[in-house]
Amino acid sequence: MTIISIHSFRGGAGKSSTAASLASIMATMGKRVGIVDMDIQTPSLQVIFGLKEPSPTLNDYLWEKVKIEKVAYDVTDNLGSNIPGKLFLIPASLRPRDITKVLRESFDPTLVNEAFKKLCTRLELDVLLVDTHAGINEETVLTITVSDTVLVVMRPDQLDYLGSEMSVEMTRRLNVENVLIVINQVPQSLDPAVLKQKVEDQYHCPVVEIISYAEELALLSSTAIFALRHPEHDITKCYQHLAKVLLS
Repeated sequence: MTIISIHSFRGGAGKSSTAASLASIMATMGKRVGIVDMDIQTPSLQVIFGLKEPSPTLNDYLWEKVKIEKVAYDVTDNLGSNIPGKLFLIPASLRPRDITKVLRESFDPTLVNEAFKKLCTRLELDVLLVDTHAGINEETVLTITVSDTVLVVMRPDQLDYLGSEMSVEMTRRLNVENVLIVINQVPQSLDPAVLKQKVEDQYHCPVVEIISYAEELALLSSTAIFALRHPEHDITKCYQHLAKVLLS
């Protein structure tokens, strides 16, 4: 069983849409997959997967109201028919009062590690994907600490270069050995080979995929899973390759 955190230093890098497509592709490959929305302050996965107003949510588990299994929703049927694997979504609450409570109050950090272990065991998962909060905060550190792999999603702009370097350094200090980078929303005018070399030289970890900017992805606006909506698109092929790398 593998735990993979998907992280970005800034919002808008495509972290959540990447996580959703990867989870869906892995399920179509026959894997039993869990995906946790640990971006508790700005959750989005329940919208992307078309799960309307789920109750209870991850917030209820962190406030020790329910067991974590009660928060795992089987969304396999939302992916289409004849999916050989399974996909379970653990959503965070979109209710403003719940988000405000998270910002105002703390929760027992040991619950995060316990949740991941129980999900992996009781749902018999092959892989657990965790969509982290952008930037560096307590939830992000807790998540990354128990991860086998951290996938950093970044854009090719100066603020992302600086911020992502901080994310990579933090991950190494937390003793996560497998750190991978995806460069997302890359303009057609940039040379992928030059960009890849620049980032690898700066961060000393592999760039596993370079994903070009596409209007189709921007227009989707997190209302659906890109890889399923556009199965033949070049971006979907990038996600498929990335899924194989993460599972290898």
